[in-house]
Amino acid sequence: MSYRYLETLARKRLPIFVARPSKVRALRRLAATGHVEVSFYPPEPCAGQFGEVRSLTPAGWSAIRGSDSPTPQGQP
Repeated sequence: MSYRYLETLARKRLPIFVARPSKVRALRRLAATGHVEVSFYPPEPCAGQFGEVRSLTPAGWSAIRGSDSPTPQGQP
């Protein structure tokens, strides 16, 4: 998974609201992996849905710092 959007969220003052459908889908993926704390309104996926990003979780911060990324072969 690309963490580019997660890095963008980390630079913003939270909470923020996200309404663009492609970004809402990205938020759903990040929330499913435990990287962000987010609420969706309405809760079920539909047209016009938006998300409120409340915070990045410790897993999200670790992913940004590279702790979740695989290490190259031959290196610890």
